[in-house]
Parts: sequence; structure tokens; C-alpha cells
Amino acid sequence: MPLLKIEVSTKVSEVSIANAIKKTRQIIHEVKGDPISMIEVAISTQITGVFGSSDNRNNIAHIHLTSFRMTPEITAELTRRFSRVLWDEFGIAADSAYIIFTNIEEPHMTGWNGRTFSDLLTQKSGIRQQLDRRIFGRLVSAPPSRSILLPPIPLGGLLVELWNPMAILLSDEVAIQAGEMIQSYLALP
Repeated sequence: MPLLKIEVSTKVSEVSIANAIKKTRQIIHEVKGDPISMIEVAISTQITGVFGSSDNRNNIAHIHLTSFRMTPEITAELTRRFSRVLWDEFGIAADSAYIIFTNIEEPHMTGWNGRTFSDLLTQKSGIRQQLDRRIFGRLVSAPPSRSILLPPIPLGGLLVELWNPMAILLSDEVAIQAGEMIQSYLALP
């Protein structure tokens, strides 16, 4: 459900705006894994402003991304890649833009298609079964030297259950399932 708002102070061509929309949607899809069909991007070129202590107008930008599941690693990568798009498409330097991230923690705080994401979780048949799935595996730690020749060291005596409250099946075309994300974190026996 990512919503990206970009405001820039430069007058640019429709081609640059279209390129920025295409690039930022692809970036969000690649970095966060969200389906393209759920990513909304809005760009405005109607702002005027200054950045820093200058009294002169200069080219500035504000970017605001609102979404679920944004870790520090994800926001760092998005910042790097969005900054590149600002320069490539609008000629705005990274030091003249703030990028703000709002991480939505609760599914009832976002609505789509006439319902909140909480409603979608509870009203769609079969959702609770997907949320309550369990997977079994083992926790391992990397060897101290991080050598690929040494096997991982098992951590014994621990039972861990991973649960993702954002596992959503919105329609037959759009599926965000916990299993897709969790598999990469487990080494199954």
C-alpha cells in the first residue's frame, strides 16, 4: 500500500514527471517487494521555497512515503535511490530535499477500496488460516570468522514462532503473504 508524494519546485516536462513516476514505482517494488498495482505516486511541481539560510529561491523537493514494513535498511536504500531520481529527472540535489517516511504499524489506520486493511484481513475468507500458519526450523548463528567453509552454529533449546499481522490477500491478483517474506529468514531442517 505504499503512497509516495513528491513535491518539487522546478518546472519540468511531462516526460520527466512520467519517468520519475515509473522509476519510483519500480524502486519501491524492488526494495520493498510491494506489488506495482498497489503503489500510488503523486508528483506536484507547484511549490516554491528556499532551503537552508539562503534568501534566494532555489530548487527544493519534499518526498513523503507512507507504507507498511519499512525497516532502517529499506528506508536507507529508498533514500539513496530516490535522491538519484530527484537529480536525474528534476535536477534537484540530494542536499536540497527532505525524504520523510511514515511507517504504518496498525492496519486499521489505512483504508483502501472502501474498507480498512483490518477489514480486509478479517472479512476475506481464509485469511485467519494464513495468519496462523506455523513453520518450523532452527535458529543458527554465523561462525565468528564468517567463513563460508565453516557450517552455521545451531542455537539449541529455543522455540520461535514468527507471525506477520500484515499477511493480506486482497484479491486473486494481489497477494502479500507472510510465507514469502519469512522463508528467507529460516534455515529449515
